[in-house]
Amino acid sequence: MTLDSIARSRDEEDEKDYDKENVRNKDEYQRFEVSVSQQGEMAEQNMSSPPCFLPVPGEPSISWKRWRNIFSTYLLAIAGDRYTPVRKQVILLHHLGAEGRRIYDDLPEIPLGTGDGHPTNVYEMSLLMLEKHFTPKLNTVFERHKFFSGAQGQDEDVMSFVATLRGLAVTCDFRDLSDSLIRDQIVRCTNNKKVKEKLLSMEPTLEESIQVARSMEHTATWMKEIEKSSAQIRDVDEKSTIEVKEVKMKKTGMAS
Repeated sequence: MTLDSIARSRDEEDEKDYDKENVRNKDEYQRFEVSVSQQGEMAEQNMSSPPCFLPVPGEPSISWKRWRNIFSTYLLAIAGDRYTPVRKQVILLHHLGAEGRRIYDDLPEIPLGTGDGHPTNVYEMSLLMLEKHFTPKLNTVFERHKFFSGAQGQDEDVMSFVATLRGLAVTCDFRDLSDSLIRDQIVRCTNNKKVKEKLLSMEPTLEESIQVARSMEHTATWMKEIEKSSAQIRDVDEKSTIEVKEVKMKKTGMAS
């Protein structure tokens, strides 16, 4: 046998091995696909469904944004990310509830596109249709009024106050000014005079403002604990002094 024939024979054997490996990989992938599909169906049957968005006429019990997040989590939990857009759309419409479905059927369809704000499949189309209907247009002036009217509560810590301000800022369309305006609101509406004075003497970022406020809050808390401990010690000392005096008086009385 020549060297060329030996080489060809080895190449043919390698190709056969490669083909066999491909077949095994393909079979394994198909088994994996079936397994995932079955797991998704089992999860769908066993997992509690999210509440219907709008079962009866009236206002939804929760906002569309919150309900959509709940539904998206549910869809992911049942392996819905592997479903076709049509199947996801069917599950979505089923969970809208009777009144939600009635409203959906009367909404104008949004043409499919290739992105850039246009839905690329029927599931995205349904989500966008519902979002446009159930998400009211915000009044920016009113939202900003709420933001600038917010004040830190007497017993509210700075982290809680900042969380409230961040939540209010979401609907204010502050864009790149959001952090600086939250910082200004901390300075303007803090419940701690020393924090206000400290921040006014600086040009802090939002994070620096939070750090200063937290540090001074912790210091104030420690001072209260120290004063409380000192007061307890004074009470014990005073009580001990009184008891000593009473003992001395008793001894004096007995001696006389």
